[in-house]
Amino acid sequence: MSDQKTNSPASSFGFPKSTPKRLQEEIEKLIPKEKHEEAIVILRDNEKQSLRDVLSAPPYQLGPNMIAMLMKNYYSHGCDPATILDKASQLAKLIQREQ
Repeated sequence: MSDQKTNSPASSFGFPKSTPKRLQEEIEKLIPKEKHEEAIVILRDNEKQSLRDVLSAPPYQLGPNMIAMLMKNYYSHGCDPATILDKASQLAKLIQREQ
């Protein structure tokens, strides 16, 4: 029965499908259930914006459409910034070759 109680906060809020399971568990453990949605908004906005800032600045200096595609892939790769930064580095090298 205790398993059902711990699962009910997540089901009543409904974490986005792209939220990693470990992050959901950590939020459920550390943050009161009425604040789960607020926590997700804070985490997503800060994380996404800082990654966008990095991708648009040197050494990457990618265009907005490239950044948008990488951000889409960011969630597909389980929110691993290392994967996205590696791809951004490859794109930056291609851009430099063209100039």
